[in-house]
Amino acid sequence: MDTWCNASIPIHQIEAAGGKDLSVFKSTSPTGVSNDLMITTARHPIFEAVIKRLVFYNKITRPWSSIQPHTAVMMSAGPLFLTLVLKSYLLQLPSLPTPSFQVVNATQLLPYLTDLEGQSWHHGDTQAMMWIGERPWVWYLMGAIGLAVGTYIVNFFLLLVWN
Repeated sequence: MDTWCNASIPIHQIEAAGGKDLSVFKSTSPTGVSNDLMITTARHPIFEAVIKRLVFYNKITRPWSSIQPHTAVMMSAGPLFLTLVLKSYLLQLPSLPTPSFQVVNATQLLPYLTDLEGQSWHHGDTQAMMWIGERPWVWYLMGAIGLAVGTYIVNFFLLLVWN
């Protein structure tokens, strides 16, 4: 991991929340949780859910992982995967809040952890996505091209059917 420990994390503060199953995750930007920091009691139901879903998410990302490795990592075992599994887990809980799950803001962890941002799993597709993300006009152009191609295909098949 590309994380450096500056000081010991005060586990006693986490345990003070009470409850049998406790877990803490680090928030990430723009939304969700990161897999940079995961603290939990043994056999926590959240990690049971995470482990059970690993195989499924790996299967759905395998066919296109060589084309889009960044997205495949994010979705099969990275922050997007973890966020989706945690969301699913939380939706299955009763409506009353539970102290067994906490998401800690990344700024609260600054005294304890430094993210070195090594990005060891980033490849060329990451740079392409970052380039596109910084240029909104590319998204609009891609959408316009997709709309034009989709309209042409629908029109083509409608003409085949009605002629």
